[in-house]
Formats: sequence, C-alpha cells, structure tokens
Amino acid sequence: MRSIEFLECNRGQFSQVAKMNTAGNSIKNVAVLVGSLRRGSINRKFPESVGKLSANRLRFHFIEIGGVPPYDDLWENPPQSVLRLKREIEAGS
Repeated sequence: MRSIEFLECNRGQFSQVAKMNTAGNSIKNVAVLVGSLRRGSINRKFPESVGKLSANRLRFHFIEIGGVPPYDDLWENPPQSVLRLKREIEAGS
C-alpha cells in the first residue's frame, strides 16, 4: 500500500500533519494554505514542488490568505474574505 505524508513547514522545520492512502487511480484534491505572503517563500515553494511531482495523483488548490483579517470569534457576520476562505477550503478537501 502506498501513502503520501503531508508536512507542515515552520521556519525550515518539517513535521507530518497527515497521511493519505494513494491506492487507486483517482486524483485527490488538496487545499493548500501558505502562511507566508512572500512570493519567494520556502513555505510556498515546497508545496508547489510536491504538486508538480504528484500531479498524476494530487491536485493542489492554493488558497490565498492575503485579504483575510485576523480571527475574531465574536463576528456575527464574518467578512466576505473569511467566507471565501471557508468555501475554498471546503472545495479543496
């Protein structure tokens, strides 16, 4: 049985956050949140590279976080950028 490990990169240190069985031929959708807005960030380059290497098994959807404000659990009506983020995560999973 083959599997793929999903890693989180924090300041160059990687840790496993999930593992997925890759048996079968279906392409899996993966929502990718990059915590850095910098274009040349290693946090962006790493998942881009993994996406290229696994293009026949995984479809990566990069979700932009630039317009999302800091979290506030007191929102009665969340901003549109937060609602967009939620929709994109749900679509990519």
